[in-house]
Amino acid sequence: MRFVSAEPRVPAREAITEVPGSGRPGAYLDSKLRVSCGADSHNRDGVHCNGARSSSTSADLVAWHWTTGLACGSDHRVFSLIHLLDWRAAVTPDAVAISDHLGTELSYAALLAATDQRAAQFAAAGIGPGDVVPIIARNQAGWVTAMTGLIRAGALPAAVNWRLSTPEITELLTVMRPVAIVADEDCGTAAKQAAAGLNYPVPVLMDVADVTGSPGAGFLPPRPASRLGGPEPAVLVHTSGTTGRPRLVPQTHQQLIAAAMFMKLEVPEAQPGVRHLSALPLHHAGVLANLAYVLATGGHLHILRGFEATSFVDELAARRIQLTHLVPILIEAVTAEVSGRALRPDLSSLVEIVYEISPIPPAVLAHAVSVLRCRFRQHYASAETGPLPVSSLSPADHDPALGLLGTAGRAALGWEVRLGERGEIQVRGAGPPPRYWADPEATSAALTPDGFYRTGDVGTIDARLPDDHRQAVRRDHHRWRERVPR
Repeated sequence: MRFVSAEPRVPAREAITEVPGSGRPGAYLDSKLRVSCGADSHNRDGVHCNGARSSSTSADLVAWHWTTGLACGSDHRVFSLIHLLDWRAAVTPDAVAISDHLGTELSYAALLAATDQRAAQFAAAGIGPGDVVPIIARNQAGWVTAMTGLIRAGALPAAVNWRLSTPEITELLTVMRPVAIVADEDCGTAAKQAAAGLNYPVPVLMDVADVTGSPGAGFLPPRPASRLGGPEPAVLVHTSGTTGRPRLVPQTHQQLIAAAMFMKLEVPEAQPGVRHLSALPLHHAGVLANLAYVLATGGHLHILRGFEATSFVDELAARRIQLTHLVPILIEAVTAEVSGRALRPDLSSLVEIVYEISPIPPAVLAHAVSVLRCRFRQHYASAETGPLPVSSLSPADHDPALGLLGTAGRAALGWEVRLGERGEIQVRGAGPPPRYWADPEATSAALTPDGFYRTGDVGTIDARLPDDHRQAVRRDHHRWRERVPR
């Protein structure tokens, strides 16, 4: 994996052309490509893994092959979130892409235009290829266009948790060495206070709310081909800091698009026009993966400022939401809200809830399944492992009779899982190993000599289950926060 230097600028690389024969944006797929991955469910040394073998020529599997290069380890240079947006705006220009609680609504064509305009605006402010620019803001459509505009300008956006303390933000900024900060009115003061702790001046651009950019603010810079390749970092996220200082982790274009393709393979309903709802903070790695998933599949993502159970359930019903993304504590809150109403809200459109972050007590989950009457899908991942889930508990496995609700599911496509000392869950993927940004010592401490990432989570691999479920990873609910030291 290649990363942009932690220094403010990197030398421009040679120009990369589009795929030969592509006559329009998004014409990057060869329908004759085939996917072939190992099918063995058990690997050497007691490692549990998951793979697939298919001769399908469907666009979904072709897209998986093209965007990941997992099968052959190839370096596909020209495919990024910007190319994905180009393609989506070409094939579904008038479909709604994103909307928010402020009343903003952008079609795919309008989202692309806003991305270009904001890129011009950032370039006029002196932001260019290789520059790191954190976004410190609350959820809104402008957060998304700020991120895509920075990527289009060749910069590297960093998604920062606005709930962090000023010293914590300053510590992250010290590692990033940003050239500017993009903020909104809610977070502008905290951003300025954090920037004041650096040893050089950093401007805070208070323009997140300027969703579509300011016409005439600047000229759209040439497309930074060297920054728009699959292996290049698309965005920096950071760890939660619950067990130490937050660390920065790059998420590549390849990782985000691969995660979107994985979800497309898993969720047949993910089609153009499908309605998604998100109240989780956009700075979270899983939420950014969900955003890429919506854009890749042509869905409509409605973004809420935050979560409040009553208004969230109202939005589910009023907007006839089909797919949403939550965490266990919010599933419990939604379940309580629905079951506590005298008149049950109409959630008949709701197809599936994806959840992650932490274990959920089986009894709580079983109650949610019975009350909400939709499919549930659990993903186990972390900022370090990237947006592609390490393991997944499928909707079929959420049948309480199977006894799997206490597990994190089977190892997902492209991952190997094993247990280390003290039951630590260790994982290794088909892509490059996890890395911390500008912190080689922490990276080295997080990896075993044979390339497994040490999650620090405690769990088991349940061999007592039926043969087709023996890959199930069970995180210990009582010991999960007893992190294994590195």
